[in-house]
Amino acid sequence: GVLSLMVGFGAKDLVSDIIAGIFIIFEGTIKVGDFVTVGNWFGTVQKIGIRSTRIEYFSDTKTFNNSSLKDIVNSSGKTANETLKVPIPYEADLLEVEKLLEKELPLMTERIPGITNPPKYQGVSSFEDSCILLQIAISPTPMERRKAPRALRREIKLLFDREHISIPYNHIVVKNYDAEEGTYVFTKKEEDGGGAD
Repeated sequence: GVLSLMVGFGAKDLVSDIIAGIFIIFEGTIKVGDFVTVGNWFGTVQKIGIRSTRIEYFSDTKTFNNSSLKDIVNSSGKTANETLKVPIPYEADLLEVEKLLEKELPLMTERIPGITNPPKYQGVSSFEDSCILLQIAISPTPMERRKAPRALRREIKLLFDREHISIPYNHIVVKNYDAEEGTYVFTKKEEDGGGAD
């Protein structure tokens, strides 16, 4: 009786997987080569079996029982919309920076893998305490949606370096307390024009 019960539970899961696999195959919910997201996992469908499905992301492969494939997001044939926030100092000439981005962003397309359309400057996103945030849109393929934004940030940093546009960052100023004078004084490193550690 116990053995029959165990076989029954195992057969129940097996039948559920097989039925789900039949629906996946015949309804065409996903196909081999599709880029899909299942829960927290995404990747390219490598194999759809009658009982399980394999989804691969670069060197990692995860096998799902067909009955567990729920809430599938199929991104094949689409692009993933991403936005980047790029800080510039208030002292920068905004009009000149905008002209530079309008000119250079289309040229970056060839150097960034996995994007079909040139990155597009969308304007000022917000005014922060120490910088202005500019917004840039990028439309990579789903497979490159993590790599492409990193590549674009690199290209923008190199561009700003060439054009001598600084990217704001926090500074820490260290002062020494002179007990005899009762005042704070700058360190020798700061007097020479260097930053304090």
